[in-house]
Amino acid sequence: MSIETIMIIVWTVVIVVSLIIEVLTYDLVTIFFVPAGIVCLILAATGVLWWIHIIVFVGAAILFVASLRPVLKRILIKPTIATQVTDTMVGQKVRLAIDAADGKSLIKVNGVEWTAHIEGGLNPKKDEVVEVIRSESNVFIVKPVTNIKGGE
Repeated sequence: MSIETIMIIVWTVVIVVSLIIEVLTYDLVTIFFVPAGIVCLILAATGVLWWIHIIVFVGAAILFVASLRPVLKRILIKPTIATQVTDTMVGQKVRLAIDAADGKSLIKVNGVEWTAHIEGGLNPKKDEVVEVIRSESNVFIVKPVTNIKGGE
C-alpha cells in the first residue's frame, strides 16, 4: 500500500472520528478537525508529501478553532434559562420567616414558604435579610446580609 493511500485512510478516519466525537459531546472543538482533515485528504489525493499534511492539519485546525469557535459558541450554544422559582431566586435578598435554629429557617417567596439553610451554620433572627446563593433541589442556601433595608 502506498503512502498516499495510507494518508487518505488516515484523514478519512480523522474526519469520521471527529464528527462522531462532536456529535457525542457538542463542545465545538473536534468539529474544526473536519475541514482541516478535508484539506489534508485533498492534499493526500493529489500526492503532496505526508509531512506537509501534518503541518497543514495543525495550522488549519488552530486557525479554525481560534477564528470560528467563539463565533459559533455565541450563535449555537444558548445560555440555560431558569425555569423554576428555585433557579430564578439566586442573588435575591429575602427576609427570614422564622428565627433560625441549627442553621435552618424558612423564607417566603411569592407567598410560598421554602426551607433555607444558612451558610456557615449561623442563626439569624426572624425578618433578618438573607441572600440566596444557590438552591439544592427545593432548599435554598442563603447567607446573612448586613446593612440592608427592605427585602421581601
